[in-house]
Amino acid sequence: QAFLCKALTGAPQGLPPFDPDAGLPTSKRSGDGVQNAIERLNAGASPQVTAPSTAPASAAQVVPQKFSSVFEIFVGDARQIARAGVPVAKGSDDDGDAAPFVVATYGGARVALPFSLVRSPKVPEGLNPTATRAVEAMRADANTHRGGIFGALKKLNAAADGSGNGLSAAEMRDFGHHLFHMLLQGEIKRLYDMARSREQEKLFLVFTSTIPWVSDIPWELAYDLDRRAHMVTGDVHFIRNVLTPNPVNTLAPARKLRLLVVSSEPRDLPRLSTVEETARLRHALRDLERAGILEVDELPRASRRELHLRIGNGDYDILHFIGHGYWNFDTGESGLVLETAQGTSDRLGDEALRDVLSRRGLRMAFLNACDTGRGLRQSAEVLAPGGVAQDLFASGVPNVIANQFPVGDRAAVIFARAIYDFLGRGATIAKAMREARIAVKSETDHDPLVWATPVLFARDPEDRLVTRGIGGV
Repeated sequence: QAFLCKALTGAPQGLPPFDPDAGLPTSKRSGDGVQNAIERLNAGASPQVTAPSTAPASAAQVVPQKFSSVFEIFVGDARQIARAGVPVAKGSDDDGDAAPFVVATYGGARVALPFSLVRSPKVPEGLNPTATRAVEAMRADANTHRGGIFGALKKLNAAADGSGNGLSAAEMRDFGHHLFHMLLQGEIKRLYDMARSREQEKLFLVFTSTIPWVSDIPWELAYDLDRRAHMVTGDVHFIRNVLTPNPVNTLAPARKLRLLVVSSEPRDLPRLSTVEETARLRHALRDLERAGILEVDELPRASRRELHLRIGNGDYDILHFIGHGYWNFDTGESGLVLETAQGTSDRLGDEALRDVLSRRGLRMAFLNACDTGRGLRQSAEVLAPGGVAQDLFASGVPNVIANQFPVGDRAAVIFARAIYDFLGRGATIAKAMREARIAVKSETDHDPLVWATPVLFARDPEDRLVTRGIGGV
């Protein structure tokens, strides 16, 4: 502060003179090898000398890097952030665990801030009155957004359970504003604005959280109040990710996609009209079939044995499931509901579901079933992806689409038709997802809970499932 005040007023700093022509001292950590490499580069020698990537070079040798079009947001505690190589301040929350942080990365820049959805910033002791008021204002702002998010979530969950009426249009917009502010705050918002201006309509926002209930929040509803637009139907491709040690299935784009439509409607569960929805889906995909882009097979009233035989022998690119899903809030247990030989419900989940569907060459799993896009599970010893979509995605299926809320048959068909229509025209998985949201939004009653219900988990946002398309996208 003293240096800046003297510099702004023109007062002398009282520092020893600095010679700009004198060389800077070599860091002892770098060693003589780095200095020799720098001298060789500046002298025009062959740049094959091995040197650490932090070694400086003259402007002539600097190769400009192409900025990535991916803006990543990661929410975790301080220990997890530190393991990712981002230095953050130590702290503890009310439960004694490391304080949660949100980290944003884009184009080589990284920003880490306390995640105030978990707790608002505390007012440190010893601050001057101006700083104290500023921190108190931040605290009040965080509490406002936090209260708005939790209040709206309570109403949404009640509506999903059939015990409430959900949110009005105005309440939904306010909820989206609170989500947007909480996800993109302070320096993260400034980095996001820079990324948007650079990437225009090709910005991929990849969201990852290892905090279970944070991951379960419908961030797809985030609403940019300044631009008066929802983020995921504006100019951003919103994608979810999970932490997993399993590599993704590496599959080259195909010239034709083989789609297996699997349906299940056990007689001991509420009716879903799977026959009608399958027929509508087949009708919506007829142009792609005629063009030779898509080949569709059906497996109605699927049992686990029949599903295993079809997936194991069918060489399918896409699995499209129509039926019931399940998810247990307390245990994290989740999966798909198939049928027994008697037509009653048969729950296929966790390891059994992964064994049947993973490492089968599937390019995408489209799960049109309630609760398939929900939740994480964790214990004191283990943190693992939970929810059927997260399980399949973490085990190697490169693209998984699932539902985080119940969705009607008409909206589901519109969404699926648009997804396959754009994929068949050569669009990326992220673009197809965004266009499908726009299709549902424009062809239904604009209810955000309808077009924001599907979630996309994707390893490569620019993955294209086909090498050619109808008209090309």
